[in-house]
Amino acid sequence: MSVPLELERQVAAEEALATLRHDLRNKLAAIRNAAFFLLQKSTVAPGSDPRVETFLKLIDKEVLAAEARLLADTPFSGLREHAVGPVRLEAVLREAGVPVVAIGTREVSADAGEAAALIHWLQELVRGLSPAATLEANVRDTNDGATLELRATPCPPVDPSSPPPGMPGAALRLARRIARRHGAELSARAEGEGVVLSVAFAGAAP
Repeated sequence: MSVPLELERQVAAEEALATLRHDLRNKLAAIRNAAFFLLQKSTVAPGSDPRVETFLKLIDKEVLAAEARLLADTPFSGLREHAVGPVRLEAVLREAGVPVVAIGTREVSADAGEAAALIHWLQELVRGLSPAATLEANVRDTNDGATLELRATPCPPVDPSSPPPGMPGAALRLARRIARRHGAELSARAEGEGVVLSVAFAGAAP
């Protein structure tokens, strides 16, 4: 099962947009803080020009409008749509060439193409951290669905909240974004000489 190029571009665009939004909001907040400081100074200064106060309030109004636009839907919002259905993780893993040590019996609610893309990016993450690392998969059934665990050995520890620089970090962020599109959360933990990457999927509707 190949990773759709369109999906790869879509998720990369989502990640770029999220980063841009974060950076712009920080810069807009700095502008608002500066405008507020100058407004306070202008209102207490004797003989101040009232036009200055009007101008600073206009700046604050425009910055608020820009922040609201950043939080609104964008042309990229449609990229979050995906065809969710019952998926057997075993088939996705075997198509990706990942050895399966143990497999759960439950189907999960996901899109087969995105599940393949998720595994692809986790493979890229591991290759970036340790080219000699090997992957083994274990799928455990849970009350809510199933948890996919990919064990990479040998591999240095990975912290999803603080990804390493370069391609491994980009691969991890993209993988986390795909997982979140399914309401799942990617986590990682050190285990022996390797690392375990876990993704919890919700169970498919009966």
